Amino acid sequence: MDNAMAFRRDVEDAVGRETSPPEPSTFLRGLVETTGEHARTILECLEAESDLDEAVREDVREYAEGIAADADRVAPDLEGRQFGTFEVVAAALEYNYSWKIYTGRRVRNRHADELSAETLETFDELLADLEFFGPAREHFKTLYSGGR
Repeated sequence: MDNAMAFRRDVEDAVGRETSPPEPSTFLRGLVETTGEHARTILECLEAESDLDEAVREDVREYAEGIAADADRVAPDLEGRQFGTFEVVAAALEYNYSWKIYTGRRVRNRHADELSAETLETFDELLADLEFFGPAREHFKTLYSGGR
């Protein structure tokens, strides 16, 4: 129980809420929306980096725009859905967080020397939030299956 509560507090800090919602679909939606917000912040940071090589800019932009678009598409599918239903499972699988982590780390690491500290910090926040998806899935499986 201590680990479950610590996990929820970590996610609350990440998504900027005082209390995380108990419903899995709302909880996951908050994570999805937060990753979209971080991606949009990365895009804003790119606009401020006037001396950035165009190839670097395009690589980072493509990644961030993909995250933002996926978040905008998936978040509404999680609204008001009951955990365990096909809609929630399909939306969670469609978000493909592990690929987003892999691709994001690759893009971030490839361009770390060229990106501003603010862009790198936002990248790190985005990746950290994406890393919550795996534990969130396990947390809710344990919670709703009685630990089986």
